Amino acid sequence: PPVRGPIVPERPPFVRIDGTMRAMKLDPLSGEDTDRLVLDALRPGLADRFRRDGELDTSYHLEGVARFRLNVFTQSDGLGAVLRIIPSEIPEPEE
Repeated sequence: PPVRGPIVPERPPFVRIDGTMRAMKLDPLSGEDTDRLVLDALRPGLADRFRRDGELDTSYHLEGVARFRLNVFTQSDGLGAVLRIIPSEIPEPEE
Protein backbone atom coordinates (compact mmCIF):
# COMPACT_ATOMS: atom_id res chain seq x y z
CA PRO A 1 0.00 0.00 0.00
CA PRO A 2 1.19 3.53 -0.68
CA VAL A 3 2.58 5.76 2.03
CA ARG A 4 0.60 8.97 2.20
CA GLY A 5 -0.15 11.73 4.61
CA PRO A 6 -2.29 14.80 5.07
CA ILE A 7 -0.85 18.21 5.86
CA VAL A 8 -3.38 20.48 7.57
CA PRO A 9 -3.19 23.53 9.86
CA GLU A 10 -3.05 23.20 13.65
CA ARG A 11 -1.97 19.54 13.56
CA PRO A 12 1.36 17.82 13.11
CA PRO A 13 1.85 16.17 9.72
CA PHE A 14 0.45 12.63 9.54
CA VAL A 15 1.54 9.58 7.60
CA ARG A 16 -0.55 6.55 6.73
CA ILE A 17 1.48 3.37 6.58
CA ASP A 18 -0.23 0.07 5.80
CA GLY A 19 -3.62 1.61 6.58
CA THR A 20 -2.67 3.09 9.96
CA MET A 21 -2.63 6.89 10.36
CA ARG A 22 0.22 8.11 12.58
CA ALA A 23 1.05 11.64 13.71
CA MET A 24 4.66 12.55 13.13
CA LYS A 25 6.61 13.62 16.22
CA LEU A 26 6.61 17.27 15.16
CA ASP A 27 4.92 20.41 16.44
CA PRO A 28 1.57 21.27 14.87
CA LEU A 29 1.81 23.40 11.73
CA SER A 30 0.31 26.88 11.81
CA GLY A 31 -1.86 27.95 8.89
CA GLU A 32 1.03 30.09 7.68
CA ASP A 33 3.47 27.16 7.95
CA THR A 34 1.07 24.92 6.01
CA ASP A 35 0.63 27.52 3.25
CA ARG A 36 4.38 28.07 2.92
CA LEU A 37 5.24 24.35 2.98
CA VAL A 38 2.70 23.41 0.33
CA LEU A 39 2.74 26.47 -1.97
CA ASP A 40 6.56 26.70 -2.04
CA ALA A 41 6.69 23.09 -3.31
CA LEU A 42 4.57 23.94 -6.39
CA ARG A 43 6.05 24.60 -9.81
CA PRO A 44 5.71 28.17 -11.12
CA GLY A 45 2.12 28.98 -12.06
CA LEU A 46 0.54 26.18 -10.04
CA ALA A 47 0.12 28.28 -6.88
CA ASP A 48 -1.82 30.82 -8.97
CA ARG A 49 -3.97 28.03 -10.42
CA PHE A 50 -4.68 26.75 -6.89
CA ARG A 51 -5.63 30.25 -5.70
CA ARG A 52 -7.97 30.60 -8.70
CA ASP A 53 -9.60 27.15 -8.47
CA GLY A 54 -9.40 26.42 -4.73
CA GLU A 55 -7.98 22.95 -5.41
CA LEU A 56 -5.15 21.37 -7.35
CA ASP A 57 -4.05 17.87 -8.34
CA THR A 58 -0.48 17.59 -9.58
CA SER A 59 2.74 15.66 -9.17
CA TYR A 60 5.98 16.66 -7.50
CA HIS A 61 9.43 15.21 -8.15
CA LEU A 62 12.13 15.47 -5.51
CA GLU A 63 15.28 14.63 -7.47
CA GLY A 64 17.04 11.56 -6.15
CA VAL A 65 14.31 10.88 -3.57
CA ALA A 66 10.85 10.14 -5.00
CA ARG A 67 7.88 11.34 -7.01
CA PHE A 68 4.65 12.31 -5.28
CA ARG A 69 1.02 12.93 -6.19
CA LEU A 70 -0.03 16.15 -4.51
CA ASN A 71 -3.64 17.12 -3.88
CA VAL A 72 -4.02 20.65 -2.51
CA PHE A 73 -7.41 21.83 -1.25
CA THR A 74 -9.17 24.52 0.74
CA GLN A 75 -11.05 23.62 3.90
CA SER A 76 -12.70 25.61 6.69
CA ASP A 77 -9.46 26.09 8.66
CA GLY A 78 -7.28 26.88 5.64
CA LEU A 79 -5.19 25.18 3.02
CA GLY A 80 -4.58 21.43 3.25
CA ALA A 81 -2.73 18.88 1.17
CA VAL A 82 -2.24 15.14 0.80
CA LEU A 83 0.96 13.61 -0.56
CA ARG A 84 1.18 10.10 -2.00
CA ILE A 85 4.46 8.47 -2.96
CA ILE A 86 4.53 7.23 -6.56
CA PRO A 87 6.74 4.15 -6.99
CA SER A 88 9.61 4.67 -9.42
CA GLU A 89 8.94 1.23 -10.88
CA ILE A 90 5.46 0.08 -11.80
CA PRO A 91 4.79 -3.31 -10.19
CA GLU A 92 3.85 -6.21 -12.42
CA PRO A 93 0.23 -7.35 -12.08
CA GLU A 94 -0.07 -10.45 -9.97
CA GLU A 95 -1.32 -13.46 -11.86
